[in-house]
Amino acid sequence: MRQNKISIDQLLNSVGEEVKVLGKKDRYVSAASPIDKASSESVTFCSKKAPEGLQMVRNSKAGFVICRDDLEFTEDDFRDKTLIMVSNPRLAFMRIMRKHFVEERKYGISPTAVIDEAVRIHPSVYIGPNSYIGRCEIGENTVIYGNVYIYPGAVIGRNVVIHAGAVIGPDGNLPGCSPGDRGIYNFSVSQGRYHRWYGEHQAGRNCAPDSCPNSHRQLLLHSFLPCFLF
Repeated sequence: MRQNKISIDQLLNSVGEEVKVLGKKDRYVSAASPIDKASSESVTFCSKKAPEGLQMVRNSKAGFVICRDDLEFTEDDFRDKTLIMVSNPRLAFMRIMRKHFVEERKYGISPTAVIDEAVRIHPSVYIGPNSYIGRCEIGENTVIYGNVYIYPGAVIGRNVVIHAGAVIGPDGNLPGCSPGDRGIYNFSVSQGRYHRWYGEHQAGRNCAPDSCPNSHRQLLLHSFLPCFLF
C-alpha cells in the first residue's frame, strides 16, 4: 500500500460528494488505518450511528475520521482531529483508498522467476522476482510477489494476491477452493508466530491476505484494501 503525504483538500476532492469538515484543515495524512489502530497521521472511517458512532470517533486517535453527517459533536470532539462528515462514510473511504492508497496493478513476469514450461498463466498475471512456479494454473489479474514457491498441481484463482515468501503446497487445489474462483496460500509472521491462510478463510477471489488473524472478516477493495471492520 502506498503511503503519501496527503492534504485535506486532496482527500475532499476524492470523496465525490458534499462534505462538512470539523476541526483543523492544515494537517496531512500519510496512511489509512482501522479506526481502533489509527494514529494522528491516519485517515479512517466510522459508519456507526449514535451513540456507538460518537464514542468510536471520540476514542480514535486518528488525525482524520470520515463519519456520518447526522452525528452531533462538541468542540472537544474535534480539538485534536479533523472530522469529514458525509452521507456514506464507507463509500467515501473507499474512494480515498482507490485514489491515494491502493497500489497500481503490476503485470508481467520477472526475468529472474523460474516458470515451468507447462504452466497455464493468464496474460494479466504478475509474477515477481525469484519466484518458482511449477506446472499449475493461475487465473487473470493475480499478483504473485517475489520469492513465492508454487508446487506443481496447484490452481490459483482470479484476482488473488500472494505475498512474498508464500508457499503453495503440492496437493493441487487448496482446501475449500474451486478452480477459477479460489486458491490462495500465504505464510506470514505476526507477533513471532506463523499464520497460514487458505481458501475457506479468504473466499479466494478478490483476496489479499496479510497478518490479520480475522482475515476472513476483511472488507477487500481491488484486492488491496486491508482490514477495516467499521
